[in-house]
Amino acid sequence: MKTLRHEDVDDNGKPILDTGSLQEGNVEPEIVLDTFDDVKLAICTNSCKPVEGSELSEGKVYVTSRRAVWIANTSTDAFRGYSWDIKCITLHAISRDPTAFPVPCLYCQIEAENATEMRFVPSQSEDLTRLYLAFSKSAEMNPDEEDVPEGAGEEGDWIYDEDEILQDAQAAEMAAHYDSILEVSSEMEQMQFVTGQFDDAEEDDPAAEDHLL
Repeated sequence: MKTLRHEDVDDNGKPILDTGSLQEGNVEPEIVLDTFDDVKLAICTNSCKPVEGSELSEGKVYVTSRRAVWIANTSTDAFRGYSWDIKCITLHAISRDPTAFPVPCLYCQIEAENATEMRFVPSQSEDLTRLYLAFSKSAEMNPDEEDVPEGAGEEGDWIYDEDEILQDAQAAEMAAHYDSILEVSSEMEQMQFVTGQFDDAEEDDPAAEDHLL
């Protein structure tokens, strides 16, 4: 878990993304999959105590192709929010169990020295499914070496299985939307290489000139 400061966000308060380098290492640029306004966050430490200042604080969530980012609505230069590499989020699930948490939320288990779990509570209840799907898409783009155990699915008021979520037509539409974002991003990268590739084709190809005549 990384604490974000002034230098980690742009002038508009958005997280600065890793643009990557296609020349060095062929790293794909980081892209935003979805954003969510007014999401409350609660983080629990290894001692099961809330991280100071994080208990049900409100902010904006950015789910990218690499990270989950939470930018606090009220922040300072020394503290803007938190970010988590998606690979460090070992589990994400929709929780609707009031005995576990008072309101429906996205529950996450994380690998971090100073925290073990967190909960995202969207201000709009209909955003909960969207938030889950965005996390799922990012996790799909960053597969772990260990596969998810077979049989992982719905248990009581906890939902871990994306197929269960996708039974809803709106959720399926959102999943398709995330795929389209990735396709457009891939096409834009390819255009960087093909633009101007055939600018001089007609001058170099006599056959093309004869055809035009």
